[in-house]
Amino acid sequence: MGNRNSSRKLWLFGFIIGLAHPCDREELRAATAPKAAPAGTQECDDGNGNIRLMEACAEKDRVEADRRLNQVYQQAMKRLPQSKRVALRNSQRQWLAQLERRADQCARHDRSPGSREYPFVATICLTSLTDSRRAWIERRYGLQ
Repeated sequence: MGNRNSSRKLWLFGFIIGLAHPCDREELRAATAPKAAPAGTQECDDGNGNIRLMEACAEKDRVEADRRLNQVYQQAMKRLPQSKRVALRNSQRQWLAQLERRADQCARHDRSPGSREYPFVATICLTSLTDSRRAWIERRYGLQ
């Protein structure tokens, strides 16, 4: 029963920050949904609201989202003519320059920067923004 309540709280948490900020709500819900860990590792949601465990899982998700974005970006750069590569590179640099600020704004809608949960929320926001950027590049340049 504890695991179920924790799952509901986590889902509700993701839903609320999704409503409060223009981050994609579906991506935030997916990012905050309890996840089964790979064999031999801990579960991401132990049913006790262990924020450190959830932060570690959120960070793994952020790293994976960043890896997928880099992969799609490299695919696009290989396929595009020089003029479009320059445009994508400039666009990517602008996006990167704003990423931390946008993640901070996203996280501040739900938690104050000094709160214990703030780093967790900020990581979820970074993941969501990164996944959105990857999806945009895939759609824009026909990489789906």
